[in-house]
Amino acid sequence: MQSSWWGTSSPLGGKRSGEEERSRSVTTIEISDELAAVLKRMAAADGLTLDAWFEQLAAENAEPETEEEERAKFEWLRAAAKEGVDAIERGEYTELNSPEELAAFIQQIGDEVEAEFAAERRIG
Repeated sequence: MQSSWWGTSSPLGGKRSGEEERSRSVTTIEISDELAAVLKRMAAADGLTLDAWFEQLAAENAEPETEEEERAKFEWLRAAAKEGVDAIERGEYTELNSPEELAAFIQQIGDEVEAEFAAERRIG
């Protein structure tokens, strides 16, 4: 079964105002129920609706404002890609052979992120 999320209201609640809703285009994204549950938990862990969480995520990943920021992001991306290629060459990766394995892997990642958020809230 697939979950659908529409950009104008969140499955976690919180409708936008009519004016705000009319001023935005709507994109439908179809994802698995498992991934939808993980994303909802991640948003809730931050105390946000799904809409607000996606908006925050988009803002954090907005285009760089200066050439210096762009260069820094490019260098970070280059280093991350090298780290990933090196890990693959060392055999440090997880091979997923079915949609079920992928869903379980995504669920595991979500659970780990939730645990990290919970630990940070206890510390902070």
